[in-house]
Amino acid sequence: MDNLHKFRLTLFHSNPGFFSLDCNSFGYEVNRDIGLEVFARDSDELVQATKYHIDCGGFESEELALAGGEKLRKKLRLLNSVLDLGLVIPTKDELTGRVSESVKNSVKEKGGVLLDSRVGLSVIPDDGLHGELVTTSSFRVRISDPIFLLDAVKNIWDVEFEFDEKAEDVIELLNLSSAEASPKLKFLTAYLALEQLITIKERSKEAQELIMSFINETKASGIPNEEKASLVGSLSNLTKGSFSGALKTLSKSISNPKEIQGFTPDQLVSKAIGLRNKIAHKLEITKDTDINVITKGIREMTHGLLWSEYKLPNFSIYRPADSVSSEKFEMRIL
Repeated sequence: MDNLHKFRLTLFHSNPGFFSLDCNSFGYEVNRDIGLEVFARDSDELVQATKYHIDCGGFESEELALAGGEKLRKKLRLLNSVLDLGLVIPTKDELTGRVSESVKNSVKEKGGVLLDSRVGLSVIPDDGLHGELVTTSSFRVRISDPIFLLDAVKNIWDVEFEFDEKAEDVIELLNLSSAEASPKLKFLTAYLALEQLITIKERSKEAQELIMSFINETKASGIPNEEKASLVGSLSNLTKGSFSGALKTLSKSISNPKEIQGFTPDQLVSKAIGLRNKIAHKLEITKDTDINVITKGIREMTHGLLWSEYKLPNFSIYRPADSVSSEKFEMRIL
């Protein structure tokens, strides 16, 4: 049948060999209409790969192929959530690399069609002539002087630090943030560490009296008990201010340092609160939002508050520059 289409869905894992097979691809029949093919994208063998895609062809239209791909994506994301498999199954479908027109024309002269690299879900003609150019590269970033950490230990060996449980929690969260690979989770964990150090004050007496009048009116109303209990609980929580309000008030009081990662303390806090709300409410994060810079700023602010609250002694530590080396650069047409 002419003009058939297939979908392609990409997925990743941080460790090689999720599909531990000594081959580049394998097929799997879901039912007599759906046959999946799993391919390695960054290795010649699945057992060494961390990037994969799943193809499924034979669809009579792009719409049917797209619907089939979305169905597979939803099933995989559900299973990944329930079974804690550690897979990354993108929900955004976007271009990740472009092929020059000269290369595309060269392939076209030989009867083929070369496509730009994509991530997520895509639909392509199921004719055996269309191929995606997949580029694989890896760089190793490491500390140029590996002994510096022990030198730092030596430098602060005689410095005494007294931490209570709250301070230990802050340090634990910052450690977790440091080890996290996902920029969003790295930020959220650092943001949670900052929360531990912010004191949320009670609202004014007048405000609390007003809230209590609302609570009493709610209790005396004729609305259903379940809704009444929910409203009373929500109103009771208003007797204290919000974390974001307390954080903004604190940021306005910081006069030193004047800038943290290129932002004033007030600007940094506003960006951090906005980013946290976008992540919590699953709103789109614009490309001009540098999560890594905001995270670094939040870490600096948290350490500053930690040092201030616990009157910790100052010390200086030398951190050498990182070295970067290229370990692999490969191109495949899949």
